[in-house]
Amino acid sequence: MAEKVTQIPRKVHGTTFATKYPRLKRGNEELASYHLPSHLLPYVGLSAASKEFVTTKEAPFDGHNLIGEFQLGEIIPRLNRVLLYRILKGIYGDPGILGGYVLSEQKHQLLPLWLDWGYVLQLPNNLTAEIRSVVLVSGYLLRIWSPEKPDKMGSNRQVKESVSKFVADINDVLKQNLHLFSEEEV
Repeated sequence: MAEKVTQIPRKVHGTTFATKYPRLKRGNEELASYHLPSHLLPYVGLSAASKEFVTTKEAPFDGHNLIGEFQLGEIIPRLNRVLLYRILKGIYGDPGILGGYVLSEQKHQLLPLWLDWGYVLQLPNNLTAEIRSVVLVSGYLLRIWSPEKPDKMGSNRQVKESVSKFVADINDVLKQNLHLFSEEEV
């Protein structure tokens, strides 16, 4: 006779990460089809009468400028996307919804088929990091935003150090939480 085994919830290690990089509430949360970049329109099926794809504005806050964009899989060796999502969700809660399909007759009722999600985090030096999934991109993107213009930020050593430290801290928190991932689950 098999005994019932109570599974012990696995703890996410990341309180230092969460303290160092607090989550910010995204300023641009409105979902609308007119925010979608025109070059993506042919790929998301907007011609279907029953559904349309909606997205937020690209920048998390009005007046913020894109300083850099990186594929996380290219800057973090052997990035485990499932593990990264579990860690972010365990530390910060549910992600913000950045895009998805809606039924045309029931606006703002997202279909669970395809959702873009993201987390906006505060970095030092007045920088904002956004870790997000993106339409038609299989990996996750790290976007760095600032209220300052990119031409004033490009050679700023402090910006480069802040971003490098952030990426190193993501890598560290991934290593600390390997217990949250099992190959059998995928």
